Amino acid sequence: MRRYQHRVVSLARTLTGSPDEAEDLAQEVFVRVYKSLGAFRGDSLFRTWLYTVTVNVSRSHHARKRRQQDVWADSGADDDMPFDPPDAEDFEGAWLTRDAVARALERLPADQRTVVTLRDVHGLDYREIAETLGIPIGTVESRIARGRSRLRAVLRPAAH
Repeated sequence: MRRYQHRVVSLARTLTGSPDEAEDLAQEVFVRVYKSLGAFRGDSLFRTWLYTVTVNVSRSHHARKRRQQDVWADSGADDDMPFDPPDAEDFEGAWLTRDAVARALERLPADQRTVVTLRDVHGLDYREIAETLGIPIGTVESRIARGRSRLRAVLRPAAH
């Protein structure tokens, strides 16, 4: 758990857009992993299996939240910063860049946001992403290409 906690929280934070929800989801992920550890067959890397559980828990959470939002409006999670602040010389510039990227990621469709996050933030290769999400590698490639293209389009005006 200690080895993967930061990665699971970071992925959940990107998928939910909320640091508080990410912490809760990470707890749920590790409980599920603990209960299901005997079912891990080793056909894939442990990290791939763990990310699969994280994505599935996040999807379930999103579905529950969507049902609840029929009654309640969004809680205003837009103000939450989806990444930990960097320790950088130019803290403000680094924060603004991360904030812009996080907000741009939030604007992507969920399928593109998920693959771009798994690839560019968590460093999974295309095969691992395909295994994690249960989709063909070609689909991973096209979603990443479309997601990155959208990110460039959204971030380009911010750079000027």
